[in-house]
Amino acid sequence: ANGNTWGRNRNLGAEQHVLHTYGYVLNYDMTFDERLAISASARIDDYSLFGDAATYRATASYLFPSGTRVHAAYGTGIKAPTPFELYSFTGMFIGNPALQPEKSRGWEAGVEQNLLDGAVTL
Repeated sequence: ANGNTWGRNRNLGAEQHVLHTYGYVLNYDMTFDERLAISASARIDDYSLFGDAATYRATASYLFPSGTRVHAAYGTGIKAPTPFELYSFTGMFIGNPALQPEKSRGWEAGVEQNLLDGAVTL
């Protein structure tokens, strides 16, 4: 687990806001016969202001004897607002303490082809 602590800038007044985040990660990678690769990971973030958030990612790829590789991945993410985004006041920017973490989902898939004995990949 890791911990991060952020403080407020001096120009923001006497009031201080401190946020703590602890993250816990599990990751597993497997390769079979140097052709099939699979990975999975999960993460739990414990935000002092927002509570717990769980995210994950799964990937797979397969290399055919011809040098063609197919791959795919799917995952989720979360991005919590920073103390600056929540509480700052700089004259040009006013923080918004009502902000909530942004959640995302994403995927990718593709095909790669090795040419010239692996010297070029498309």
